[in-house]
Amino acid sequence: MAITNTQGKIIIATPHVTDKQFQKSVIYIHTDDVTGTVGVMLNLPMDYDMAVSWSHDINWQYPNRIFHGGPVEQQLGYVIHSSDYARDSSIQLNEAISYTGTRHIVDDINNGVGPIDFLLVTGYCAWGPQQLDLEINNNMWLVADFDEDYLFQDLDRDCGWEVSVNIAAENRVSKLLNLVDTA
Repeated sequence: MAITNTQGKIIIATPHVTDKQFQKSVIYIHTDDVTGTVGVMLNLPMDYDMAVSWSHDINWQYPNRIFHGGPVEQQLGYVIHSSDYARDSSIQLNEAISYTGTRHIVDDINNGVGPIDFLLVTGYCAWGPQQLDLEINNNMWLVADFDEDYLFQDLDRDCGWEVSVNIAAENRVSKLLNLVDTA
């Protein structure tokens, strides 16, 4: 079995994913090491009524920017945001994005001093050691480069799977063309 380092990449569910909570999902992988893999779904908006309820409970002014991050610990909410904002509690995931899980970021965003780009996610996705590799080898997931423009652009997240498949296809074609040009 080939080991795939997915850290910093996205995985895109293929039609081989039959679990309803992961069908047509796009997941950013922020940790992939010997202890397992952790990521967050990017394209599953929270039901609007539930998002309004969450927003009311935490004084969040953007119910249209709440997403289900995954099935693990769904009661937890944290903000994924552009790296132009940082607090001691912020964790940088890559050059473009960070996440912050404290109340301060909600207050800063509401007061106009938070990050430029942001979304709130609830829960996360997790796999045991080599579990995701096995699923990738079984053609359940397509691995693609992360595109921060996808994360923060205003798009109908219900179409997010199709958009990410197109981005992955464009990236692969571009890499193939570069290989041909250098040969």
